[in-house]
Amino acid sequence: MECCRSASPSGSRLRTTTVSCSASGTSSDSVALHPATGAIVDELQFADYPVLAKLTRWGIDGHMGVLFGPANQVALIALMLGLVLLIVWGYRMWWQRRPTQERRLSFGRPIPRGTWRRIPLPTLLPLVAALALVGWLIPLFGIGLVSFLVLDVLMGVAARRRSARA
Repeated sequence: MECCRSASPSGSRLRTTTVSCSASGTSSDSVALHPATGAIVDELQFADYPVLAKLTRWGIDGHMGVLFGPANQVALIALMLGLVLLIVWGYRMWWQRRPTQERRLSFGRPIPRGTWRRIPLPTLLPLVAALALVGWLIPLFGIGLVSFLVLDVLMGVAARRRSARA
C-alpha cells in the first residue's frame, strides 16, 4: 500500500492533513485528519468518485504502465516499438521516392479514384464506424479527417468535370 500526505494551505481556518492511500495503483482513497487530535475530518472513497474522474485516473495509470502491471508495460513497449518502426519506415519510403536531379517534384502514381467503393461493405462499415467514433472522441483528429474527406471529394468533382469537358 502506498500513502502520501499533504497539508492544507496556510490560509485555511482548520489545518488538516490529507492522507491518500492506493493499494492497487488504480484507485486512491483519501482521508483528512485533524492535526492535533488525529481524528478523521473527512473521507473520500474511490468508489464515490464521478465516472469521468475514475476514467481519468485509469487513463493516467494506463499511460504510466501501472494499470495492468507487467502486461501493461509490455503493451506500452510494443506500442513504442511500433511507432518507432512506422517512423523509420516512413523516412525509408520517403528516401526511396525523394526528389533527385532526374526526378524533380516526382510524387509517384496516385491511388486510383473509387478504391473505397471496391471495399466489401462488411469491412467498410466497421471501419467507418470506428473512424467516426475516434473522430468524435478526439475532435482534432475528427476535424482533420473531415477536412481531408471534403478536400478529396472536391478534387474528385473537379477531376470529373475536367474529364467531362475533354
